Amino acid sequence: MTDRRLNWPLRPDQFQPEGADVPTGPEVWPLVADALQRKGLSPTGFQRFLEDPYLFLVRNVLEIREESRTHDRVAADALGTALHYVHEQLYKTLRDHKTWALDRVEAWTHEGVNKEMPSSLDTGYPLLTRQIALHMAQAWAEAEGQRNEDDRELAFEIIGVEEKLEALLQLDFGGVPVRGTADRIERWSDGRLVVVDLKTGSVDEASTRCKSDWAELQKPSKAKGFQLMTYAWMLGQRYPDAHAFQVGIAPMRRPHDPVLWFSIAKRSLLTRADLDAFEAEVLRPLANSIAEFFQDRSD
Repeated sequence: MTDRRLNWPLRPDQFQPEGADVPTGPEVWPLVADALQRKGLSPTGFQRFLEDPYLFLVRNVLEIREESRTHDRVAADALGTALHYVHEQLYKTLRDHKTWALDRVEAWTHEGVNKEMPSSLDTGYPLLTRQIALHMAQAWAEAEGQRNEDDRELAFEIIGVEEKLEALLQLDFGGVPVRGTADRIERWSDGRLVVVDLKTGSVDEASTRCKSDWAELQKPSKAKGFQLMTYAWMLGQRYPDAHAFQVGIAPMRRPHDPVLWFSIAKRSLLTRADLDAFEAEVLRPLANSIAEFFQDRSD
């Protein structure tokens, strides 16, 4: 018996005919406003609008998702999920039991891969993905454990792992929740609050630096810096008494590299004034530009 199937993937980028305009105006804006107020915006949502307003409409407003899953995509998802899962379990164990459980990294890696790949797939391509994930997880866990023991600038405590953050951004048409998930939140002994975001792929260091102008973060090339500052801003809303913040990327592919901290004007230690400036000069103008675009009041 031969079973033949034709899979026709549903891709949002194929919905727009070449040269078509993005629909805006009084028929579209109520849908957009409802989606913004009900579901909110994440850093990814902001960046999607900057790069392609039509794709923003399709995914963030109409909630049409891409269905196609290639082997490369599954492998990337499995690798990223496994490494994030190992990080989550190690730091939760450190927080709750004050121990760095290297002996459990292999088991946690397989559990993480199983979230994307069936556990029965243990030959060929899936097996290779598992071995790569295990190698990366063990190398990172060993380097991170050594860093925590010997190379930390200050003593720290873990106050959140895979922590969901949310803060309300008040705009002319109503409040829009800004949401995101921080891989790790720490409080250092000098009182600063620190967000560390994991990166399992390559890291563009330039995307995490601003020369002097906050408005640089409105550029798509500064997407990672925008994401990090959005985490810092949400953290500032949750902890109104905190006065110092730091946000950065931990490159898991290069486990011995230090955290790559976001900086503006060569400063990585941020103040509440920096968070206010980010809201006033980046976050609020971007959110208003989405509203003006779909209300058809922009150029």
